[in-house]
Amino acid sequence: MNSQPAPHAPLSHDVAHDQRAAVVTTTNNGKLNPRTLITIGVFAAIYFVILYGTGMMGLISPVGELAGFMVGTLINGTVMMLFLVKTRAFGSMTILGLIIGLVMMLLGEYWAVFPLATITGLIGDVIVRSGHYRSKIRNILAFAVFQLWLTGCILPIWFNPASYREYIAQSMGAQYADGMIRIFSPASFSIIAIALILVAMISAWIGVRILERKLSHAGIL
Repeated sequence: MNSQPAPHAPLSHDVAHDQRAAVVTTTNNGKLNPRTLITIGVFAAIYFVILYGTGMMGLISPVGELAGFMVGTLINGTVMMLFLVKTRAFGSMTILGLIIGLVMMLLGEYWAVFPLATITGLIGDVIVRSGHYRSKIRNILAFAVFQLWLTGCILPIWFNPASYREYIAQSMGAQYADGMIRIFSPASFSIIAIALILVAMISAWIGVRILERKLSHAGIL
């Protein structure tokens, strides 16, 4: 008498969830490949469009310039958390920083943004790698460190304020130039840096929560 195969027991909720997660979560191989490089390019474009769009607030006033830094960081937090999930390879943040820094320099920003963005990207790579690319806290910290490259945009105010004032006054007016020097003075550096780090960490935490609650259920991660 032939025995009939036993019917499969239904999967428990936890097992089903684990299997789904295994399908939709990016594999961590720790190495760059052509697909990863394409992904980096796509996210670099998204990051830059957001950064450039919010940077337009600087056309209103010097306060708008500072607000643009913060709003851009707030929006890009979610973008960068998804970026770190999708790439998970050492060098991803370094390449992203290199691309962003190079584009910003070519668009007229101070040359220091290029090496600074590359260096903060490298530090971010080290941080996320130390958490095996899956530590929420270290991913958040990596983004906060990376965003410090924005301080490179205001370095000319510190190194040569007279020349910078003359340059800005020609295009935006003397009152605008005076406001820039006053707001972004060397004395305010620590305040701006701390504010940038705090906003970056808050926005990255929001990004992590969005990914956990929404995108994973949609099969995007």
